[in-house]
Amino acid sequence: MDGQGLTMLIKVSRLSLKEIVSLISLSLLWVANLIDPVGQGIGVKYPSYFILFLSVFCLFFYVFKRLDKDHKAFLLYFSIYLPLYGFVLMVISSGAQLFKFTDTSYISSSFLFMFTILVVNKKTLFINEFLMKITLYCLVFFIVWVFSLSYISEGGEGVEYFMKSGMLFFSSRQYGGIKLPYIYFIISPMLILLLARNSWKIFIKFSVYRLVTVLLVVVALALSGTRMNILMSVMTVFVVFLWFQFSRLSYNRLVSIVSLLLLLLFLFLYVSYSSFQSLFGDAFSSHDISNLKKIDDLDLMMTIFNNPVFFIFGQGFNAYDWSPLTQSLIGSGGATKTELTYFEFIRVFGVLNFLILLFFFIRYIFFIKVTNVEKKWVQPGLLCYLLASTLNPYLFSLNGVLVLGTCLSSIFYERGVYVVK
Repeated sequence: MDGQGLTMLIKVSRLSLKEIVSLISLSLLWVANLIDPVGQGIGVKYPSYFILFLSVFCLFFYVFKRLDKDHKAFLLYFSIYLPLYGFVLMVISSGAQLFKFTDTSYISSSFLFMFTILVVNKKTLFINEFLMKITLYCLVFFIVWVFSLSYISEGGEGVEYFMKSGMLFFSSRQYGGIKLPYIYFIISPMLILLLARNSWKIFIKFSVYRLVTVLLVVVALALSGTRMNILMSVMTVFVVFLWFQFSRLSYNRLVSIVSLLLLLLFLFLYVSYSSFQSLFGDAFSSHDISNLKKIDDLDLMMTIFNNPVFFIFGQGFNAYDWSPLTQSLIGSGGATKTELTYFEFIRVFGVLNFLILLFFFIRYIFFIKVTNVEKKWVQPGLLCYLLASTLNPYLFSLNGVLVLGTCLSSIFYERGVYVVK
């Protein structure tokens, strides 16, 4: 731990009552995210939600009036407006029919984003980032441990527990005759955030220790076995490097560096594709089961969007119960949404609300200046996570909201606009 982190740790030891409430609630959320993200494990997830509800209930009105205008705007949009809009549209679209409510991920995500009112000063920001680091490093080491066990035996009780509770998918995948490990924790995409942070740190000041932390996260992401995670293990470092250079170089020099890097990237991809053509061909083939499912989902989405009312305003929640097309889209396997995150958002809330969401993301990532150089990683980190969520359901979940809230809280606070004591 560096000097600044040690100083903050000493300050954190002297917490106010409000900060103690935040510490307890945030700790439970991050622990639940690590060991019980689907609520089928040791029973930490839902108690953590309850504690969060009590914390928000106690602090909301005191904190809300002191928040930055951007924080207030996104909180009202994401946590209040979107769920109400989805409910109202559900009632209108279904002809006021009553169904068993199934679109719970959007409601729970809207509620969970309320945790950001607990992360509004330097101490609580430090606590939240510290909890993020600890839990995600635990995930990194657990992935490496499972990979090591796979060469010795089938695993152990710990592996069996995570598999039975639906948190871990442990297998292998084969592309072009090459067998790759598949150690996929459902929260493993969050490692993008840790990789962005560690990459930023090493660009600020190189050390062997920081290099090791970057390589560990890259390996853990690659071992998770999904094509997107493998891609993001490289792309995140590249994006963060460009972001770092952009923050400190003149325009002409930056253009030269970016042009050279893009040329090298193109050559690398060309050589890689030429050398491993069968691997790339299998991984991105339209005949691959996962790719074929996404293509079919997109085709059905376009059919739904042929109705201009649904495209502009959305279908609202629970469209599965009254729309035959949505029933065909989602299927009968117990899922409530597809993996096409942003198309799914448009299906539920409409393109107008998607444009509002896109406006918020563009503004917060590209047009707000984070003043603390140590925290600037949150913007490229959030950008990479949102890109990874395009073809995967990473955003509207406990882990997705923790990523979103962690990055946005730092963006809102580190611009130096407000302080909640």
